[in-house]
Amino acid sequence: MKRFFSFLVLAVLFTGCDDGDMQEVSFEFNESAAGSCNSNASSFFIYKTTDQRALILKLAERNFTNTVTSDSLAQQGGAISLDIDTNNQLIYRVYNDNITPTTMCPPNGVPAAYPVVTEERRAINGGKMFIRTTPIRSEENANGSTTITEYLHTISFSDITFITADGVQRNESLPPVTYRTPASSFNFTNLSSVQICAENNHTLLFRYLNDKAMTLRLSEADAAFLFSNDISAPKVRYLNSENILNYRFFSRTDITPLTNNYFCSVTQPDLPSVRYIWTGNSSVDQNTGVIEVVTEQTDDNLFKHTITLKNVTMARASQNFKLERDFIFGEVETTTVP
Repeated sequence: MKRFFSFLVLAVLFTGCDDGDMQEVSFEFNESAAGSCNSNASSFFIYKTTDQRALILKLAERNFTNTVTSDSLAQQGGAISLDIDTNNQLIYRVYNDNITPTTMCPPNGVPAAYPVVTEERRAINGGKMFIRTTPIRSEENANGSTTITEYLHTISFSDITFITADGVQRNESLPPVTYRTPASSFNFTNLSSVQICAENNHTLLFRYLNDKAMTLRLSEADAAFLFSNDISAPKVRYLNSENILNYRFFSRTDITPLTNNYFCSVTQPDLPSVRYIWTGNSSVDQNTGVIEVVTEQTDDNLFKHTITLKNVTMARASQNFKLERDFIFGEVETTTVP
């Protein structure tokens, strides 16, 4: 999505000692999303530049998590509200030559000697910034799948007052700034082979790798039906309140790795902790949320069951993406007593 971005010509009122003349300063920036710099945890900021001018927003990086703000308990109609103060700063600068990303974020963290700042205006306490986050989703591909590629953070302003060497400049509002962060990858191909645990009246199938896991929880009756030794035709059941598909992201698996015991424990361990969960939408008709199992006999007493999920949409609050229309969850083998 392309967002038009430009700073309009804003009226600047200087409350000088003598005549209080009105001056005008032009804020004009290109249409690209803002860049960012994070040489260390305390110096994260985002910036917009054009030629010799820069607008800098110094604020905590945690304000740009990939969580849709309309889904959280936020103020101002689904936007995070931040007071402009010593922790959240808005700065306008003019340099004596054109600016590059290296100017704003030097590789070694030491500001370059050139170009130099010739003018700086800082917003004083009292104004506000609002951050509204929305997901950007890809178009459906040939296999029917979509994915969330990135998150768009739109930062708007109100009641902004800049302090200058000559006085103050009050702007009721400024045009918004956009900043993009990449979405976590949905990698299903490298997950482990399907593992199985028996739960109370349910069967849990799971696959995992590093900090991600896909689980399919089936009712005992549906699991018995799907993994029966009937090889005559595909067997079908549907996602619902008992048959639940989840895709989970975990935190700090480098310290507490995922294991089979994590999924098979009677009481789910506290660590590693779950960051967030995507859940497959329940079936609404015979064509959506389908769990299909095709069984073939591979030996006298051995049967292979291939699990395919058809037309499944994964959702997390207001966000969603589609799996491939024929998504192979994996294979399960069962045996019969000779």
